[in-house]
Amino acid sequence: MHNDAVGPSHKAVTIYDISRLSGVSPATVSRVLSGSARVSEAKRKAVLQAVKNSGFTPNALAQSLASSQTHTIGFIVPDIKNPYFSSIYYHVEILASQNGYSVLLANSRGDFANESKLLGALTGRRADAIVFMGGRTDAYQCSEEGVQELEKANQLVPLLLTSRVESTSIPQLCSNEDGAISALMRHLSEQGCKTFAVLGGTEEVRVLHHRRALMLEYGHQFGMETRPEWMITNTSFSIEGGKQAAAQLCETASLPDAACCMNDTIAVGALQQLRCCGKRVPEDILLTGFDGEFLSDIVYPGITTAEFDYPDFAQRVFDLLMKRIHREPCAPVTEIYPHLTVRGSTQRNKT
Repeated sequence: MHNDAVGPSHKAVTIYDISRLSGVSPATVSRVLSGSARVSEAKRKAVLQAVKNSGFTPNALAQSLASSQTHTIGFIVPDIKNPYFSSIYYHVEILASQNGYSVLLANSRGDFANESKLLGALTGRRADAIVFMGGRTDAYQCSEEGVQELEKANQLVPLLLTSRVESTSIPQLCSNEDGAISALMRHLSEQGCKTFAVLGGTEEVRVLHHRRALMLEYGHQFGMETRPEWMITNTSFSIEGGKQAAAQLCETASLPDAACCMNDTIAVGALQQLRCCGKRVPEDILLTGFDGEFLSDIVYPGITTAEFDYPDFAQRVFDLLMKRIHREPCAPVTEIYPHLTVRGSTQRNKT
């Protein structure tokens, strides 16, 4: 016996099944399920009757079909090995799971072309929203073409950026590091530092320029000086980059009182290399990191750092994602503030 009903034991109901059962177009079904008033009463009744015959309640079907939500979130990072990115992803994934969402992690490996492919794949899979971290948005000069591609994707799937990009209106969650760097440089001054170096990173990344400028500004404000040969920013944001930068520093005529690293991963590499060169931290040179990565707290001595509260960071990411998914208004730029955490790598004068 032939039966046109689509029961629970059959494949998932689609908008086309309801269209066939009710004898109206898929567009009309969509309007009924979304509560649109632009549908005749006869067609509305036909659609609702088809929904009833399908074995689903109108509310449940409306939620699954009319909203077209997949309950998935895309998450694009440039380097999942970097503890900064992995820490944020880890806490966002927990929040997503607790709220009925799955997170699709996409690691671009710092390749802008690969970023484009991953962005296309996630929009093609109709993720409900996409977090876009680093990569082209962290570039010292973010290309107009790269920004346009993000804006086109944002028209298909709501995006959230975690870097400051002034040439787009896509919502952004950015760090405001002025206060933390001011506190960091004040702390070094209080420890008796008169000179400092800046270590690690690469000139192609905007965060290096921003943090270095603030370190120079506040360092000078608190009476500290530096030299061109102590500005060693031609390596990478990695442990190996930290080793290379520290090796170059040890080859200079004299060491500064402190070395400020662009992140904690660099600081760990610098700590290892300074020991290899016979330099003690903090007795011979003070050492600082940035970001509050877990690495900074498991080495000896622990590394003083400007630390993010990663669970709070992730909560803000998730809250903004929910606003984006549900088309609620959100501020163009939301700021998050790291704070100074002092550990043994800078505690020369203990009081």
